[in-house]
Amino acid sequence: MSNPPSAPIGNSQDFIDYTYLDFLGWLCDSFVRCMKLCMKTFRDDPSNIEEGIMHAQNAIVFAGDVSKMLWPKVKHKTRLARAEKRANRLRQLLNIQSDSLLQNLDIRNKMEHLDEYVDEWAAKDGPLICFNTWNMPPSEYVFYNLADSKFSMLGDEINLMDLSISVGKVQQAVKREIEPIKKRVWPFAPDSGA
Repeated sequence: MSNPPSAPIGNSQDFIDYTYLDFLGWLCDSFVRCMKLCMKTFRDDPSNIEEGIMHAQNAIVFAGDVSKMLWPKVKHKTRLARAEKRANRLRQLLNIQSDSLLQNLDIRNKMEHLDEYVDEWAAKDGPLICFNTWNMPPSEYVFYNLADSKFSMLGDEINLMDLSISVGKVQQAVKREIEPIKKRVWPFAPDSGA
C-alpha cells in the first residue's frame, strides 16, 4: 500500500490558484510589516525621517507588487496574455473591484523607473532636488516626502492609510479563499488555523 503524496502532482487549477494566492498573501503580509515599521519609527523617533521613509517606500513597493499581480502591465504579447489570465482569475477569486486604489499606477511606475526620473531631472536646469523630506508640499523636485499619512513622489501623492485599507482587503480575501483550495490541493495537510 502506498502513502498519499505529500505534495500535489501536476499544475491543476487548484494548485495554480493556491500558488498565486500564497504569493499574493506574502506580498500583503510584507506590506503590513513595512507599514508597522514605518509607524513604529515615527512614533519612537520622529526625527528619523530617512528610516521612516525607507519603510514607507518598501511598503509601497510591496503594494506595487500586489498591484502587478492584479493589474499587470506587460509589453511582451505572450507574457501579457498569461499575466492578464492570471490577474483576471485572481480578481475573480478574490472579488476585487476595479475601483481599488491598487490600480493607481502613478507612484508604482515612478518607483520602477526612478533612474529615468533622476536622469530627466539632471537634464533640466532646475532647482536642487530633495530626496527624503517630512511635511513638505508635493513637488516635482521632492523624491520622497511623508506628510499627514501621505507619501508623495515627484509630485504624485498616495494616502498610506487608504493604501493600507486596499491592501488589507486583498489580504483578507486571500485568507478567506486560500484555505478551501489548500484542503483540495493538500487534503492531508494540517489545518493552518488561519
